Amino acid sequence: MRREETFFSGKLKAGIISSVLVGVVCGLVVMANVDLNPVSEVRGWQMIDDWKWLGEGDPGAGASGILEVFFINHSATNAYTSFNTSATLEGWCTAAGLGYAEADDFNLEISYDVVFDIVVKVRVNKTHCWNGTAFIDAYVRMNITSTDLGISADSAMEKAVLYNNTGQDFIWLMFYYDFSDSGTSISRDETADITSIKLEAYY
Repeated sequence: MRREETFFSGKLKAGIISSVLVGVVCGLVVMANVDLNPVSEVRGWQMIDDWKWLGEGDPGAGASGILEVFFINHSATNAYTSFNTSATLEGWCTAAGLGYAEADDFNLEISYDVVFDIVVKVRVNKTHCWNGTAFIDAYVRMNITSTDLGISADSAMEKAVLYNNTGQDFIWLMFYYDFSDSGTSISRDETADITSIKLEAYY
């Protein structure tokens, strides 16, 4: 059964700056392995209940979710993929007059005409990306939709692995959308909706 829930929404606003309204539908979607002895149960892409908005917290055994969403100044080399410390990314956002979200409801002020990328840091537990001996980051993906920002429905975000240690029960991944290596910006008094960000897993 497929179900979608709104886990966070918010507004990026900029006094004399511009504003971006962010209303995001988030969910962890899973796909079952091929069953060589199928039963009557329907398998396929489905929502699961242990997706969580994490902030900087531990979601608990078996659960996965988003750590933070960053509206970060554009990097032609995607330099942010080398950082796994949220404080570093937060400082980068703040210095550029942009912002980040680490709670399920937020209002952010950002500078207009500052070119930015959208970056999402996630934690995924063994339940969703483990093959029995190793973490397989290819089992996890993230899609984003924002007509106002020119992002078509369920566009794939690019991925970088921040932390993968088989001695732990989780990995950290960074997903980013850099608008074809060009970044994007919003004008003074402009608003834009981000319709959805979807964290998905295949298992």
